[in-house]
Amino acid sequence: MESLCNGDVTGSRLNCGDIWISCSDKAPNGNNNTVTKLLEKAVDAARTWPADMQDEIARIMLMFAGEEQPVLTLDADEDRVLELSEAEAANGEFASDEDVRAVWAKHGL
Repeated sequence: MESLCNGDVTGSRLNCGDIWISCSDKAPNGNNNTVTKLLEKAVDAARTWPADMQDEIARIMLMFAGEEQPVLTLDADEDRVLELSEAEAANGEFASDEDVRAVWAKHGL
């Protein structure tokens, strides 16, 4: 497979779904700014994934690049369940050791 991003395409950008990878000769940190064949293969594979999985891998890549990403976004039902759980914990309402053992046993743990 021919490289999608090399010195011959100075100034262009590679569209990787919701993110763009710059393909200039030098990155801002002075490193050669080419995309490796392994990264190309990974991006090609990710193109076949559902949007939520593509977004997740994009967030991870952006975190590696030093860009802060939201940890998790809850929908209204998830937010309600979390608030209920936090209230129960604040009231000291926790599963008993026996309840925990029963769940573990149910799942073969």
